[in-house]
Amino acid sequence: NDVKSIAPWNGKFKLDLLRDLAKLAEDEERIATKLHDLSSQRDKIREQKRGHVQCFLNLVSCYRKRK
Repeated sequence: NDVKSIAPWNGKFKLDLLRDLAKLAEDEERIATKLHDLSSQRDKIREQKRGHVQCFLNLVSCYRKRK
């Protein structure tokens, strides 16, 4: 008797767990995508910074040559 009364709850419980698992998988995918996007942005900023530093060094070099 106890098993029959638990069975419907057990089925609903499993369904709820599967829904939660699917939501967590979607969240994980979204987070992984966001991390990839942020990593790409970081790399782009590093390249821009490197370009600015190189430009500054070229400017200093030109100034020193003129002196």
